[in-house]
Amino acid sequence: MRPRLRLIATVLAVTTAAACSGGGSSPGAHASATTVVGAANATASTISAASGTNRVDPAGTPDPNGVLRFGVDFAGEFTPNSFDPAGSLNSCDKIDEGLIYDTLTRLGPSGQLEPGLAQSWNFTPGGTSLTIHLRPNVTFSDGTPLDADAVKASILHIKSSPLRTSLSVIKDINVVDHLTLQLNLSRPTPADLLYDWNDVDGMVIAPTAIATAATDPVGSGPYILVSTTNNEIVLRKNPTYWDASAYQPAEIDFVSVAAGPPSIAALKAGSIDMTAFDPETLPVVKRDPTLGYNIRPSHEYLTIEFRLDTPPVDNR
Repeated sequence: MRPRLRLIATVLAVTTAAACSGGGSSPGAHASATTVVGAANATASTISAASGTNRVDPAGTPDPNGVLRFGVDFAGEFTPNSFDPAGSLNSCDKIDEGLIYDTLTRLGPSGQLEPGLAQSWNFTPGGTSLTIHLRPNVTFSDGTPLDADAVKASILHIKSSPLRTSLSVIKDINVVDHLTLQLNLSRPTPADLLYDWNDVDGMVIAPTAIATAATDPVGSGPYILVSTTNNEIVLRKNPTYWDASAYQPAEIDFVSVAAGPPSIAALKAGSIDMTAFDPETLPVVKRDPTLGYNIRPSHEYLTIEFRLDTPPVDNR
């Protein structure tokens, strides 16, 4: 049997729009933010009682071989049979694709724009030209260097999607050097583009895998796709990821489970370790001593975090 995760510091370092909560809330509905629930409370004994496996040792030491099983309603949240950002049909694809592909920018806990693969940027006073400077010494999981040519090819590929409307402002892209790109824009909206790049719009695909990204994705993100079926997606930690220390689970398995009561039942049975649910379910979770939760609104997104060695906190 595979070892289970002993300690989860930051479970998914991607932000999930509220629309991915299973209830179909609009992204702007802050009061309807997604809630994250974890199996059991703070002690090893209650975790063992809930899941049959001790995932926390007395010192709270991370298990380098730990496996996190995350329950997701595949039918309602993932684009079927595709890991290509250009083929993504909804923002919920960021849940799994955001672990395979790194993004050009990120959003911090309070919604502030932060560097991602784009380490810095500047734009002309009129705002019609944006220059980005890429993070050096980054490679895709297949060993291909992540350079300006690769980023240009990826942006143009994702721009081909009629759903990635933020990218339509890009008129052309010039490669200045191997880590610098200049984008000429049809409208003076560079800040909007930078913010949109924290999502599916800003994911970067390896040039060797653009044609096969739907079934064989290759990115520079913290995890690598190992296998996928209609019921499970298995991701394994990318040992060459530039920020690998920020990601503790050695493996994340997305397990298909229907939203609502079935996901809570699967959590209590120990077949999954975490899941997301609508705020309406929170009173039920609060009444169950075997369940823990954490809610942390962040801008119009919610950062999914959970520690098995600390009590559940509702810090809305």
